[in-house]
Amino acid sequence: MRPEYLILSGFGPYAGRTELDFQKFGKGGLYLITGDTGAGKTTIFDAITFALYGEASGQVRESGMFRSKYAAPETPTFVELTFSYQGKTYRVRRNPEYLRPKGRGSGMTVQKADAELTFPDGRQPVTKAREVTKAITELTGLDYRQFTQIAMIAQGDFQKLLLAGTAERGEIFRQLFHTGLYREVQDRLKEEVKKRWKQYDELRRSISQYLDGVDAGQDEELSLEFQELKKEHFDGKAVRGMEILSQLLGRDAKRLQEMDSSLRKLEETIRRETGRAEKLQQRKKLEQDLEVKMADRKQAEEGLKLAQREADASLKAAEDCGLLETQIRQAKERLQKWSTMEQLERQLEDLGQALTQVEKKAQAEGQKLGKLEEEADSIEKALEQFQGLDGRRERFLAEKARLEQQQAELGKGRNLWEQAKKRLSLTEEKLSLLQKESFEVGERLRQDREEFEKAKAAELSLEQIQREQQVLENRKIQLFHLTERISKWKTAAENLKQFQARYGTAAEISRSLRKQYTELEQLFLDGQAGILAAQLRSGEACPVCGSLHHPMPARVQKNIPGKEELEKKEKEVNQAEGKTERLSGEAGQWRKRLEEEEEQLAQAGMSLYGVSEPEQLEALAEKEQQALISLEKEISCRRRQAEAEKEQKEKLEACLKAGEEKFQQKENAFREMEKQRAADERGCQELQKRLEEICRLREEDGMEKNSEEQTVRADAEDYDTAEHAAGLLSVLEEKRCQVMAELEKNSIWEKRRKTLEQRREETEKNRKEAETVIHSCEKQMTEQRTKLQGYQERILDLQGETAGETKEALETGIRLWAEKKAQLESAREMSGQRYQRQKELLAGLIQAEKTLKSQLAESEGLEEAGILEALALAEEQKQELSRERDAQYAAGKNNRNIYDAVIGRRQVMEQAEQEYVWLKALSDTANGTLSGKQKIELETYIQMNYFDRILRKANLRLMTMSSGQYELKRREDSDNKKEKAGLELNVIDHYNGSERSVKTLSGGETFQASLSLALGLSDEIQSRTGGIRLDAMFVDEGFGSLDEDALNQALKALEGLTEGERLVGIISHVSELKERIDHKIVVTRCRNREGTGSRAEVIAGGR
Repeated sequence: MRPEYLILSGFGPYAGRTELDFQKFGKGGLYLITGDTGAGKTTIFDAITFALYGEASGQVRESGMFRSKYAAPETPTFVELTFSYQGKTYRVRRNPEYLRPKGRGSGMTVQKADAELTFPDGRQPVTKAREVTKAITELTGLDYRQFTQIAMIAQGDFQKLLLAGTAERGEIFRQLFHTGLYREVQDRLKEEVKKRWKQYDELRRSISQYLDGVDAGQDEELSLEFQELKKEHFDGKAVRGMEILSQLLGRDAKRLQEMDSSLRKLEETIRRETGRAEKLQQRKKLEQDLEVKMADRKQAEEGLKLAQREADASLKAAEDCGLLETQIRQAKERLQKWSTMEQLERQLEDLGQALTQVEKKAQAEGQKLGKLEEEADSIEKALEQFQGLDGRRERFLAEKARLEQQQAELGKGRNLWEQAKKRLSLTEEKLSLLQKESFEVGERLRQDREEFEKAKAAELSLEQIQREQQVLENRKIQLFHLTERISKWKTAAENLKQFQARYGTAAEISRSLRKQYTELEQLFLDGQAGILAAQLRSGEACPVCGSLHHPMPARVQKNIPGKEELEKKEKEVNQAEGKTERLSGEAGQWRKRLEEEEEQLAQAGMSLYGVSEPEQLEALAEKEQQALISLEKEISCRRRQAEAEKEQKEKLEACLKAGEEKFQQKENAFREMEKQRAADERGCQELQKRLEEICRLREEDGMEKNSEEQTVRADAEDYDTAEHAAGLLSVLEEKRCQVMAELEKNSIWEKRRKTLEQRREETEKNRKEAETVIHSCEKQMTEQRTKLQGYQERILDLQGETAGETKEALETGIRLWAEKKAQLESAREMSGQRYQRQKELLAGLIQAEKTLKSQLAESEGLEEAGILEALALAEEQKQELSRERDAQYAAGKNNRNIYDAVIGRRQVMEQAEQEYVWLKALSDTANGTLSGKQKIELETYIQMNYFDRILRKANLRLMTMSSGQYELKRREDSDNKKEKAGLELNVIDHYNGSERSVKTLSGGETFQASLSLALGLSDEIQSRTGGIRLDAMFVDEGFGSLDEDALNQALKALEGLTEGERLVGIISHVSELKERIDHKIVVTRCRNREGTGSRAEVIAGGR
């Protein structure tokens, strides 16, 4: 980026409009900005930075301070910079926020900050301050911070980086190189270490609480040892408790297996004895069933014999069905021939109708063809009448063109002559008027001079009033911003109150819904236990615990909620809790916003009134607002009075100056008008001669032969040439109208002839189409007659094949034969089914009889008394063993749950301990707290790399400026072992081989080192931003502490920066620089009748 042209208006100490043309300095080199202290040298750099990014070049000045206190109220404040980048020229204009007079009425209004960027390719300009800053950043590839670090070494920033320690330099590098990310990594590691330690400690203490709930049993060595550990609360013996618990689980599992084995044996005994008892009860019933089955078997044998006889009779019916099938098939074939014949007769009828239509169409097309031939003959005869029209039309067109040319020449000459006469007359009138006005202006000029001498003595100075006005406006701006802060604070407080109320309501609703959901979930779980218990069967395993016995099953509850209802309630709870959490976050944000607003308001209040309470500030602001209004009215009244007197004097001065200029203008105009009149007279004479020549040529062309034209000439002999020309124009116009009438008539005939030719073409086309249609119709009639004859022959053949039978007789016979065949097949199928059913029934009865006899044989020899006694004993033993087994299962399940929980917690605890140790070591390394190691943090380590690269670039210049004596070196250790290290800076003195702190350098040496370090920093940042190269650089102050040799070396280093057509600006008061540097911008204070302020002048040297 290279500045080309800079305009400042009402900016800083520059009260009016100041323009600086940097193009006078050429393409590259050094230039000096010099002038009085406080005159506004640094303001030039501020203006360039403000135009580009809306901020000052240094951190001391803010954009709200840019309004010039010397500028008149109506003078606008803005900066306009024209700059070039990569061979293209751009223009940016920007103004800060300031107070200006209202456009209507009295008082002041705030002019909002605004900006505009214009592109070289003519595209739509970018407007608004924020958007322009964004566009500049995208164009140059540099934001404000990078630009000021690369292109500007601002006043007061020279020694800050050089003399800083590790902590302070680290803060600077964090802003320059955005290393705050690594600081965040360090902080997050610290927080993570604290979190992991808390998790580990909680897990370690919770293990003993679980072990207290173990059921160890009685009267065993393991049980007794575990009971002793319980009494000691497993203090330091949690691992031993877990080992005993593991052994207890093995013992419980073995006991359950033994009990289950005994239960299975008892259940087998119960099932066996129960079966023997049931067999005794079933024996009598089996004997009765056997008698019934034997009687049913005899009856079934008789039914089978009858069904066999019916099946034999159905074989004859099968033969009859075959004969009927053959008759039906033959009758259907003959019926198909009847259908074919009827179809052919319909096609024959359709073909006859089509043939008749084709014959009619051919006859109609023949008649149409005759008419078309007659029409074609009539068109040919009509066209013969229009022959010869083309030649006549061409003659009329030629005559028309010749007449129009003559008419134009004559009319042009006549108009020019009349205009010249009017101009001459007007010139004479103006001469007379100017002579009169000149006398009047001279008289008024004399009167104005007298009044100006009187008003000059009454002029009042506005300087004091303007200073008071500026102070008032600055105070109003401060009060305006304070009022805005109070309004934002009130808004934040009100919003916080609203969100806190909404959060309280939402939290109450959330708690209520969570309670309802918990109760509903418990009802659902209890209901599920009852549903499962209702499906349990004795001897079948429980799907939950696996037990075969169920002494106390859960009961089915009433009004059990469904799964859908539970999920719906859970969704409501989640939504309510999500809303509560969101409202809590928003309330927190508004609380933070309120605290920020209170802090900013307190700062503003302390700055203005020394008060930080918002309520007091609001009262003070309102009171001062009223006072400022009264003061503004007073100053405005005084200003209007002074301005009116000054305005009167300025008006008189302007009138006097304008009158003198006007008088001189009148005199000059009078002399010019005299010259114009002479020229107009010569022009009239020349035009009159030309008009007479045109009339003569027309008469020689043959127009004198026309009687009407001769009459016009005779009448015009007594008039001047212009009237003669008007008469000739009238005759030419009449002749042209006659020719145009003939041409119009000829055009109508031409249109008629074209219409007839078009009709002839259409008639020929229609005639050919008619002949094609007739030929097609004749071909269709021949094809259809042939097809008609074939249909007639086929119908005669079919009539011969179906002779003696009607279609109705065939259809009736087929229907009767089909019905008879269906009856025979149905009867045969039913007899077969009856035979098969009887056969299956007999086989089933025989099998049932055998089964009953076998069951009776098994129950022989059973005694009822012994069976019932054995069954009662087995049931009693089973109930007792089931109770013991359920108690053992419950204790074992409880112990297993505790064991699983403790084992899981122990694994998590061990993992948490490993993670804690690992993270602790990583955090200590990143935060530089490792014992026995240097206190170098991760962020500092990254910054050390940047610092080394900066020093390499800085030493290239420092060695040049110090004649090879000094070299900067980074020192890793710190003077205080408790402080951070790694970014300390020493200087090597190559003259004596010593290494010492940079704080021991003299003033001039400090400047050289600071400048070298700043230039090295600029090079490094420029390298990090993608190799962007700026064509301009600015250095502010610092050369006064250098001796002559050091100054020469510093200038040599700066001149090296100008290579590649770079322009380097320097601010300094050093007289040697004024002599050494030819290109200058000289800034001076000025105080004159126009006001107080500064001005700047560009001086381009000879080199």
